[in-house]
Amino acid sequence: MAEQEQNNRVPAAVKVSLQRRFLSLPTLISFGVAILFLYFVLGRLNLDLAALGRLLRQSDPVFVLLALVVYYATFPLRGLRWYLLLRYSTRSERDISIPSYWRLGGLVLLGWFGNCISWVRLGDPYRAYLITEYSRVGFSRSMGTIVAERAFDVPVIFMLLLASVVAVWGIHPGSSVVSFIWVGFALITILVLGLLAMRVFRGVFRRRLPGRLRDFYIRFEEGLLGGVRALPLGIPITVVTWLIEATSLYLITLAVGVDVTFAFALFAYLGSSLLLSIPLTPGGLGIVEVGMIGLLSLKMSQEAALSTTLLVRLITYGTILVFGGILFAAHQLRHRPVPQKQPVSAAE
Repeated sequence: MAEQEQNNRVPAAVKVSLQRRFLSLPTLISFGVAILFLYFVLGRLNLDLAALGRLLRQSDPVFVLLALVVYYATFPLRGLRWYLLLRYSTRSERDISIPSYWRLGGLVLLGWFGNCISWVRLGDPYRAYLITEYSRVGFSRSMGTIVAERAFDVPVIFMLLLASVVAVWGIHPGSSVVSFIWVGFALITILVLGLLAMRVFRGVFRRRLPGRLRDFYIRFEEGLLGGVRALPLGIPITVVTWLIEATSLYLITLAVGVDVTFAFALFAYLGSSLLLSIPLTPGGLGIVEVGMIGLLSLKMSQEAALSTTLLVRLITYGTILVFGGILFAAHQLRHRPVPQKQPVSAAE
């Protein structure tokens, strides 16, 4: 029991409210950098503002709404995948109950909301903290499963990216396309080397790390390596999830009236999603938009690329702020501590 309580102990930094993180100086600076970066890049594009406005006004709201529904259909799937990772990492402990995949999907949305209003992906440890309210999985092991999610996402994105490149350009794509392939390859290399190092030097880490850090590492390792064992089930769910997410971008191109193939929409969405691994701005703000505009411009006008990007990011960033903010406010109200009555003194 004492070991489990220690496992559930959450670092003090994680307990800081999201409101304070949102108003912190580093977060505000990162927002400012993202806005300046966008302003600088867009200012250098030779945009026809009249054509841009016309594309946005004439966009089909039915396709935009359908893209929104399709995008949010992925959260139950991400909740299901997280459920499997948590189940595999705790299968030796039968007394640990795992929340339903619907509830886990809501926690994923809360984590993404945290990432959208903070820098360096603080929403991920916040999500790991939230699950300690519903289960005895523990913070450190939950963080391990969240990193295991990345171990599923990166290879799947890379393989789907390669398939989309071949479908659109064949085996001789341009240099700008190849650069994104190299980014994906570099991420996979880092991931594989990290997992191998954890596997090979696990004994060294467990012996050399100081007491509290060693306990955190052991649980983190259990979550990560245990979650990776869910590979046969996790990979198909991950593939379907990313295909559905890319469908939201394809539907936006239909809303704007741009004629592109689904394979190209898949390439643009996955290529820009790789930029989310650069945690310099909240939710990749500024970085993802510029990357998506650049990729979409390979097959459409700059005005069409910008209008498509604005509508996609309205869904993948703007609505996360709205729906995630509502869910965060509801969670805060539900878990607000009840004020304790002060004992009445004898004099009174």
